Amino acid sequence: MADPLAGYHPRAVLLVRAFSRPLRRASFAGIVAGIVAGAVTEYGLRSAQSLVAGLAAVVVTVGIGYAVTLVLLPTRDRRAFEAFSWLAAREVDRFRERTGASSTARNAREVAAWLEANASAPVTREARIEMLLSIGRVDEARQELARLGPGTSALERLEVAGLRAFAETIETGTFDEPAFDAVLATIPPGSDLAPEAAAARAVTVTRARLARGDADPLGPLVAVRPQLGREATSITFRRTWLPFLRTLATFGVAIAFFGYILRGGLSGLLG
Repeated sequence: MADPLAGYHPRAVLLVRAFSRPLRRASFAGIVAGIVAGAVTEYGLRSAQSLVAGLAAVVVTVGIGYAVTLVLLPTRDRRAFEAFSWLAAREVDRFRERTGASSTARNAREVAAWLEANASAPVTREARIEMLLSIGRVDEARQELARLGPGTSALERLEVAGLRAFAETIETGTFDEPAFDAVLATIPPGSDLAPEAAAARAVTVTRARLARGDADPLGPLVAVRPQLGREATSITFRRTWLPFLRTLATFGVAIAFFGYILRGGLSGLLG
């Protein structure tokens, strides 16, 4: 199977790779458990109407599969992933609002195509720099970053500081923490932007720890998670777990369909 992260700079996808391993293991086990539970349910209700047995199989497949996935996903990984997902969702929503894009690039090839189609402009400049860095075009990113300036609003200052730290991490595996923290100190405590600043710092420090091979790289994301409240849980559910539940439901429907076939097709469904 082709690597979906091929073409990206290795340090740009450190966080994605760190989360993909535990998520993949837990979700695979959940799918297997859901399929087995759904099949057992379908077989156990063979004396019931096919429709009833089929619906039960779908519900059990989804319920057991999801439960097993959450149980097997380590708590620290889950909480760190929720913090990461919260920040990523805000950044994606802001990108779509600024550019009018209906979707984001799904691989390095689409990133390069987007850069080719969207020249540097006030609405694309931050996105262009991040995308250039993500696929290793560091010199181009540095040129565009140099033209940004420090930013005039709190959000712009945070974005510029984050991009500079990202560029430094891509190039060297670390970043200037005092300079980054100096920018964060200008963001009013208790403001709407304060949680995003804390999450951005956690993501940046985590990425650098992963690049250096430090112990407990996810610690900063775990620590910042309580500041993000229920919204982080909600965002992760909508953007990660809801699609997973649809996958489980698809397997459940397949189990119900095969049960229906084994029961004698339409005659089994009706009686």
